[in-house]
Amino acid sequence: MMRRLTTIIVTAAVVAAGLLGGGGTAAAEPDVGVQATCLDNGNDLVPSRSEVLRRARSWLARVDTTADPINYYGDFVPYSQSSCHNNSYGSYRQDCSGFLAMAWGMGGLGNAWYTGNLRPAHSSGRTVSIAQSQLAPGDALLLHIADSDPNNDHAALFVAWVSGGALVYEQTGAVDRTRAAVWSQSKVNSYSPIRYAKLANDVVSGQLGRLNLVGDDGALSWYRHTGWSSGTPSWESSFTAGTGFQYFDKLVAADRTLFGVRPNGDMQWYRYDTDQGFAAASGALIGNGWNTFKFVVSAGAGVIYGVSWTGALHWYRYRGTPGSGGSWAPNSGKVIGSGWHTFRSITAANGVLYAIGHDGSLRWYRYLTPDDGSGAGWAGNSGAGIGSGWVEGVCNYQTVLAAGDGRIYAADQAGVLRWWHHTDPVNGSASWAPVAPCGNTVGSGWL
Repeated sequence: MMRRLTTIIVTAAVVAAGLLGGGGTAAAEPDVGVQATCLDNGNDLVPSRSEVLRRARSWLARVDTTADPINYYGDFVPYSQSSCHNNSYGSYRQDCSGFLAMAWGMGGLGNAWYTGNLRPAHSSGRTVSIAQSQLAPGDALLLHIADSDPNNDHAALFVAWVSGGALVYEQTGAVDRTRAAVWSQSKVNSYSPIRYAKLANDVVSGQLGRLNLVGDDGALSWYRHTGWSSGTPSWESSFTAGTGFQYFDKLVAADRTLFGVRPNGDMQWYRYDTDQGFAAASGALIGNGWNTFKFVVSAGAGVIYGVSWTGALHWYRYRGTPGSGGSWAPNSGKVIGSGWHTFRSITAANGVLYAIGHDGSLRWYRYLTPDDGSGAGWAGNSGAGIGSGWVEGVCNYQTVLAAGDGRIYAADQAGVLRWWHHTDPVNGSASWAPVAPCGNTVGSGWL
């Protein structure tokens, strides 16, 4: 099945006020002679927009209550053109271009990038020019005057349009750190909008082979993998269900129910029926404060796990339809674990959670009371390693998603969708059904 899929657009929470213009002039790009020599970051990554923002926030250490009210508990990274910052996302020079290269996951030496070679005509195809009206979270604003006069050159990561201009993340000598700031519209107008050409799609998985995606234009598309249980490449025809979904910060699915988190932390409920369209209550507000979570993970049947920026794992369950008796179950919000912020990604089906480390390790956990959240107990083997190579590596995986009953999807950086079957999701032994070397191929074009 060849499918060209588009991207879930992710936005960030913001309070529109002050800091118009970004607060100062950026320090000059470094001369070659004074550049830091960072480590080699390997090949270019193919990150989704949501991953770009997670990576960028790893350099945001302080709460900027004017521009972005969330504390992301990232590293404090002073501005420096002669130093490199190393974390789980790689080794990159501590200036504006190094920050942007880190957020995008650009390969090679972390000091290889500056505003000059980030320009589309000089980036070897890694960046493309876009119109200002096309800016979406994870794109960038670039100013490069001349290689011979870099004093005013600068680059910043675009996050969202806000009242008065644009929310950006930037590494800047103006305040000697990475920060969130609101740039005035006039300042935005003086920069060139660019996009990382290797941005991937956020694939949103419900259970039982249901996959949901949002295009750059906000169109919501539905896909059903009828071969989800056996790992065969059989699909129903896809269709477009609605529009306007690009404005969510996070979007997760459970069968045909969607939970969308707005930039201000509001959560909205949607349900789609193929015969009748969206349920009348779709779009209803069912919660707030969800922007405090690094990960929001749907496990099916209304069960949602939220991971805070400090690693607390919370259990929630929404039952029913808003306005017709729908409500959050008792115990919703209960903390059932800690340390979960250290993972690269997390996916779940009911009480089974699969956590992927930055080193590509795959770990199994099973929460014992997923239906009602009444306890904080875990199965005895929880935390067991059941695989490796689930990030990049030989198979080059970009996205890993649970499909229910031990079935797992993995999309690689070439857009190939693979299928795996973990045959012991109850006890967590490292037992797998026979598949092709990198999993059964069930689709392509998933980037």
